[in-house]
Amino acid sequence: MNKTVKNSAVYLFGTIVMALFGFANTMILTRFLSQQVYAMYGLLTTFSTAATTFIAFGYDSAYTRFYYKHGLTQRRFILKSLKVPCIIFLIFMVILLEPSRFLMKYVFGEDLGLFTVIILIGYIFFSFVNRFTHLTARMEERAVNYVASSFVCKFGFVTIILAVHFILKDVSFNWVVISFMLSAFLAILMNIIVIAKLSKKPTEKDDSFSEKELFKYGFPYMLNNVLVLIVPVVEKLIIRDMAGWEVLSIFTAASIFQTVVLLIVNTLTNIWNPIVYKHCDNEEKFKPILHIFGFVATIVTTLGLAACILLRRWLVLILDKSYYSVYIIAPTILFGACFNFLNIIYSVGINIKKKTWHFIISPILQMIISVTLFYLLAPKMGLIGVAIATLTSIVVSKTYRITVGMHYYNSGTSEWKSVLLCAMALIATIFTLFSTSLLSDIIISVLLISLIIVVANKDLVSLCKNMITLIKSNKQ
Repeated sequence: MNKTVKNSAVYLFGTIVMALFGFANTMILTRFLSQQVYAMYGLLTTFSTAATTFIAFGYDSAYTRFYYKHGLTQRRFILKSLKVPCIIFLIFMVILLEPSRFLMKYVFGEDLGLFTVIILIGYIFFSFVNRFTHLTARMEERAVNYVASSFVCKFGFVTIILAVHFILKDVSFNWVVISFMLSAFLAILMNIIVIAKLSKKPTEKDDSFSEKELFKYGFPYMLNNVLVLIVPVVEKLIIRDMAGWEVLSIFTAASIFQTVVLLIVNTLTNIWNPIVYKHCDNEEKFKPILHIFGFVATIVTTLGLAACILLRRWLVLILDKSYYSVYIIAPTILFGACFNFLNIIYSVGINIKKKTWHFIISPILQMIISVTLFYLLAPKMGLIGVAIATLTSIVVSKTYRITVGMHYYNSGTSEWKSVLLCAMALIATIFTLFSTSLLSDIIISVLLISLIIVVANKDLVSLCKNMITLIKSNKQ
């Protein structure tokens, strides 16, 4: 467990650093790139993310699920997992290189030269290969490699862009693509050392594992990931049409709270997945861990909401004064994002039992509910209607996944305390949409914190003792 504590500290540090650099990146790029190149940079990040997700075809998720139980050497397993994505990449490359280059014209709004398309293909290739080498570092619990390669991949390109700017005084779109490609390549090199040290002994064999099982497990993940990319786009278009540009701009600005939470969620995922796939077959050992992680996530979610409600007037001051109205929906956006904490932990039964087709239903359910409620609420209630629609769709779709996950693999312990805290937090979140006075915010925050103390009581004391024990043992 000491290794888990050390890795958790590294992941948390990495999350903080990347959050800070994320803000710095925007400041730098808007100053050193022309408006057109900056707009194309935005299109590049969106297009490459979608392309890499599709090319990986969910085999990256299947790779982590079977990582410890495939009956092969780890290096051979990597090659086996890369086979189908490589075939899809070759097909995708042909589509990008066809003479008219229709897809490139549609995405970027102009005819990109052959050289640009070639380096873009190189960037996409390194991106999807990096996804697998990156996951290898995570599953081998090499947190330093994982965080360092993440940093290089996400922010290394800015260093190259700055160097080009100071040498050539102008940064073309080609240099942006080249900088992305080099950053992805360097990230791969940083994890090659992890792959070189992989055990040459075959792992334990899961009787259900086969190449067909890789596809059956991974394909629904790919559809889910594509839908997750599509749903926010559809929602924003509906908000624009139903409530107008002003409401959409405020809703978009509020996503900063979602971004911060998602960085923390990624940290939790990096810690959680190796624990799950290593120990899930030992129910006596893993079920108590599932209960503890779930309960801690619920407490953190409720505490985070209480802090956001209490401080929301001051938190929005990081935005331009024209976006001050964000404070009205800040608790709603944050609580919706925090539901990902609970979703990752409590829905893990879907992964364990390989019932990944449920992942397709969840985003579809979210889109149906959000779009329906946008049409019903946004024209009359504006920003508040949009917030209610968004929160409802997230809570219902994530609750579906959690319920199904707990059906397949539960903690063996009653989770009524987590359910009660979540229910009270949801009620408090909705209340803050209609009551925005400082006094009511103070009262709600105090009530939520008091509720945590009352509900958690002995469990909270036990959790603190366990953490102190872990920290002390780590120092020895």
